[in-house]
Amino acid sequence: MSNRDEVRSVVYKCVAETFTFPIDELNDSMNAADIGGWDSISTSYLLLNLEEAFDAEFPVDQLIECENLGSMTDLITKTLHG
Repeated sequence: MSNRDEVRSVVYKCVAETFTFPIDELNDSMNAADIGGWDSISTSYLLLNLEEAFDAEFPVDQLIECENLGSMTDLITKTLHG
């Protein structure tokens, strides 16, 4: 992934697939409260999907603490680019 927009695209795809949520309705300010079915158990599925999609390991504790999809995208972008 070379830039934040590409990372965001993959994050949105993973969220949409994990929660069967329309990808075109996602935005950076959304969080678990905005997406039906997003709970502590499904969070683990999302994290696994993200790690598989990016072929990388992410700091789980930091991802869980992300306030919204935008901050999650930022953290993943930062992690991928070291």
